[in-house]
Amino acid sequence: MNVSVVKKIQALLANTCLVKRVKNLLKASVIALGLCCAFGVNAGHKVGVVTHVFTYTNSDRILVKLDNMPEKSICKGKDYFAIADNVPADRRHQVLSRLLTAFATGKKTVIYYSDKDCAHDKPKIIRVG
Repeated sequence: MNVSVVKKIQALLANTCLVKRVKNLLKASVIALGLCCAFGVNAGHKVGVVTHVFTYTNSDRILVKLDNMPEKSICKGKDYFAIADNVPADRRHQVLSRLLTAFATGKKTVIYYSDKDCAHDKPKIIRVG
């Protein structure tokens, strides 16, 4: 392609507002990415083998320990993860089932937890698997 053809294509694109649309699309994409990053920082995840699962008869508390616990947390008890008491019973049982399966098989699993919220002074589990 010679230089004059490229200039004609550039002028055509500028006149059709395609360049403006692309610029607006890029701006919108950058803003969306920034919002995702800003609101997604409150969740972390750890991959490891479940070494302990504790349940209690006097409360709905469920505690879980991985061989690879997070080093930093705003929660006082960094040695275990916890499932919050306010999680509906059917969801608690689903999560507990996955955790017990991971514990029984000894295979690595992923625990997603909140960096902003604690349950029983421990990092709160928000997803397993």
